[in-house]
Amino acid sequence: MVDILLLKNLLKNIDISVFTWTLDDIQAWKDTNGTEAFDKNLYFGNEFQHIISTPINLIMLLSLKAFRGDPQNITDYKEYEKSNCEIAIFIVDVWNIEIYCKDIKILDQIRKNIEKLNYDSIEDITDENDCRTRFSL
Repeated sequence: MVDILLLKNLLKNIDISVFTWTLDDIQAWKDTNGTEAFDKNLYFGNEFQHIISTPINLIMLLSLKAFRGDPQNITDYKEYEKSNCEIAIFIVDVWNIEIYCKDIKILDQIRKNIEKLNYDSIEDITDENDCRTRFSL
């Protein structure tokens, strides 16, 4: 079963209000009638909290990045490391989710949230096993 509050549940107990959120590669719908889940590509903290607190029926593709301060264009991992982007989430085909996070406390909370969502497999992405060549979908 698809979690219609997936983003809210992934980010539960994290202060998302301190971030500016950018969304790209958006293929997400609120309902089976095709109502788009997101109407823009940039959200500020509390506004984003409100958006993800409403049910989203299906997320096929989504690149989501959380910035402390003004968003930056990030094309690869090296740029991510140097940027003010704290969290990057890539969702493909509903269940394939990659999460990059600089803050270990936030990452630990996301891991706990994922475990509660009963995902079959959780793997850490390291320099040795990361095959991502660009920081988008």
